[in-house]
Amino acid sequence: SKHDPLGQEFGRQVLRRSWEINSRAELIETIQDMVGQKLLWQLLRTVQNAGFGYLAGYLTLREALNVALTAGRRLQKVTRSWDGMGRAYLRSYRDYMSAGDDYTLRANAFLQLQTDENSIYKSVPFDLELVKTW
Repeated sequence: SKHDPLGQEFGRQVLRRSWEINSRAELIETIQDMVGQKLLWQLLRTVQNAGFGYLAGYLTLREALNVALTAGRRLQKVTRSWDGMGRAYLRSYRDYMSAGDDYTLRANAFLQLQTDENSIYKSVPFDLELVKTW
């Protein structure tokens, strides 16, 4: 919860260490720069940053959800399936972050998403219409 001081600090640490983001203004600027792109990698990271921004107390829940909705709709235009999104993510991760232990963990998680009967890949259609309900 963003109301948990440890959760808030964790969100701020992630943003500070990974993105050099130390304020609401810096987070919003980063999100605006990223969400305008069509690269799948950037759109996925935009959703992640919105979540950490909410946790850190830099964004309201409504703001974080609005960012996720916008990025999600663009993701559906960039790729057409969960499988395509997962494969593109792994390629981008390897290209931008390298292929070490973290890559192996992500590749294994992707395999689990592809094969697990209870996976979101099986239960939620990728082309589900994303609508604002908040």
